[in-house]
Amino acid sequence: MSDVKTIGKYQIRKVLGRGGMGVVYQAYDPDMDRLVAIKTLHANLLEEEGAEALLGRFRGEARAYGRLMHPNIVTCYNYEESDSFRYIVMEFVNGLSLKEMFDAQQRFTIAEATDIMR
Repeated sequence: MSDVKTIGKYQIRKVLGRGGMGVVYQAYDPDMDRLVAIKTLHANLLEEEGAEALLGRFRGEARAYGRLMHPNIVTCYNYEESDSFRYIVMEFVNGLSLKEMFDAQQRFTIAEATDIMR
Protein backbone atom coordinates (compact mmCIF):
# COMPACT_ATOMS: atom_id res chain seq x y z
CA MET A 1 0.00 0.00 0.00
CA SER A 2 1.40 3.42 -1.00
CA ASP A 3 1.65 6.47 1.27
CA VAL A 4 1.76 8.80 -1.74
CA LYS A 5 -1.11 11.29 -1.69
CA THR A 6 -2.75 11.90 -5.02
CA ILE A 7 -5.30 14.10 -6.72
CA GLY A 8 -6.49 12.12 -9.70
CA LYS A 9 -3.36 10.76 -11.36
CA TYR A 10 -1.17 13.53 -9.88
CA GLN A 11 1.20 12.71 -7.01
CA ILE A 12 1.24 15.52 -4.45
CA ARG A 13 4.74 16.69 -3.53
CA LYS A 14 4.05 19.69 -1.26
CA VAL A 15 1.77 22.61 -0.48
CA LEU A 16 2.71 25.79 -2.33
CA GLY A 17 0.07 28.03 -0.79
CA ARG A 18 -3.22 28.20 1.08
CA GLY A 19 -6.06 30.65 0.74
CA GLY A 20 -9.68 31.15 1.61
CA MET A 21 -10.86 29.35 -1.51
CA GLY A 22 -8.45 26.44 -1.61
CA VAL A 23 -4.94 25.06 -1.63
CA VAL A 24 -2.27 25.09 -4.35
CA TYR A 25 -0.03 22.04 -4.50
CA GLN A 26 3.12 21.09 -6.34
CA ALA A 27 2.49 17.68 -7.89
CA TYR A 28 4.03 15.22 -10.29
CA ASP A 29 2.29 14.17 -13.50
CA PRO A 30 3.52 10.60 -14.15
CA ASP A 31 2.08 10.47 -17.68
CA MET A 32 3.96 13.56 -18.85
CA ASP A 33 6.95 13.19 -16.46
CA ARG A 34 6.72 16.79 -15.24
CA LEU A 35 5.93 18.88 -12.20
CA VAL A 36 2.63 20.76 -12.20
CA ALA A 37 0.77 23.13 -9.90
CA ILE A 38 -2.71 22.09 -8.84
CA LYS A 39 -5.14 24.73 -7.60
CA THR A 40 -8.03 23.21 -5.65
CA LEU A 41 -11.35 24.61 -4.52
CA HIS A 42 -12.36 23.77 -0.93
CA ALA A 43 -15.22 21.25 -1.11
CA ASN A 44 -17.01 22.88 1.84
CA LEU A 45 -17.41 26.07 -0.23
CA LEU A 46 -19.62 24.12 -2.62
CA GLU A 47 -22.12 23.56 0.19
CA GLU A 48 -22.52 27.24 1.09
CA GLU A 49 -24.83 29.90 -0.25
CA GLY A 50 -23.46 31.36 -3.47
CA ALA A 51 -21.69 28.12 -4.38
CA GLU A 52 -22.86 28.20 -8.00
CA ALA A 53 -21.42 31.69 -8.53
CA LEU A 54 -18.14 30.65 -6.90
CA LEU A 55 -17.94 27.52 -9.02
CA GLY A 56 -18.69 29.59 -12.11
CA ARG A 57 -15.78 31.93 -11.30
CA PHE A 58 -13.46 28.96 -10.72
CA ARG A 59 -14.45 27.38 -14.05
CA GLY A 60 -14.05 30.76 -15.74
CA GLU A 61 -10.56 31.09 -14.30
CA ALA A 62 -9.63 27.69 -15.74
CA ARG A 63 -11.03 28.65 -19.15
CA ALA A 64 -9.16 31.96 -19.09
CA TYR A 65 -5.89 30.17 -18.28
CA GLY A 66 -6.61 27.75 -21.12
CA ARG A 67 -7.18 30.50 -23.71
CA LEU A 68 -4.31 32.79 -22.78
CA MET A 69 -0.87 32.32 -24.23
CA HIS A 70 1.63 34.74 -22.71
CA PRO A 71 5.11 34.25 -21.24
CA ASN A 72 3.98 35.83 -17.93
CA ILE A 73 0.87 33.67 -17.52
CA VAL A 74 1.04 30.00 -16.60
CA THR A 75 -0.30 27.43 -19.05
CA CYS A 76 -3.41 25.52 -17.98
CA TYR A 77 -3.14 21.81 -18.67
CA ASN A 78 -6.46 20.55 -17.32
CA TYR A 79 -9.61 21.24 -15.29
CA GLU A 80 -11.32 18.42 -13.41
CA GLU A 81 -14.64 18.09 -11.57
CA SER A 82 -16.18 15.38 -9.46
CA ASP A 83 -19.19 15.59 -7.15
CA SER A 84 -17.20 17.21 -4.34
CA PHE A 85 -13.80 18.14 -5.78
CA ARG A 86 -12.68 20.74 -8.33
CA TYR A 87 -9.13 21.51 -9.44
CA ILE A 88 -7.09 23.24 -12.11
CA VAL A 89 -3.80 21.68 -13.28
CA MET A 90 -1.30 24.31 -14.39
CA GLU A 91 2.29 24.76 -15.40
CA PHE A 92 4.61 24.77 -12.39
CA VAL A 93 7.03 27.68 -12.42
CA ASN A 94 9.99 27.19 -10.11
CA GLY A 95 11.17 30.20 -8.17
CA LEU A 96 10.28 32.55 -5.35
CA SER A 97 6.90 34.18 -5.02
CA LEU A 98 6.68 37.95 -4.80
CA LYS A 99 5.70 37.55 -1.13
CA GLU A 100 8.82 35.47 -0.48
CA MET A 101 10.94 38.15 -2.14
CA PHE A 102 9.33 40.87 0.00
CA ASP A 103 9.75 38.77 3.16
CA ALA A 104 13.45 38.36 2.33
CA GLN A 105 13.63 42.14 1.86
CA GLN A 106 14.95 41.70 -1.65
CA ARG A 107 15.77 44.99 -3.36
CA PHE A 108 14.46 45.59 -6.86
CA THR A 109 15.82 47.89 -9.52
CA ILE A 110 13.47 50.61 -10.72
CA ALA A 111 12.93 48.64 -13.96
CA GLU A 112 12.04 45.46 -11.99
CA ALA A 113 9.69 47.37 -9.69
CA THR A 114 7.99 48.96 -12.68
CA ASP A 115 7.53 45.54 -14.32
CA ILE A 116 6.07 44.13 -11.09
CA MET A 117 3.59 47.00 -10.74
CA ARG A 118 2.55 46.73 -14.39
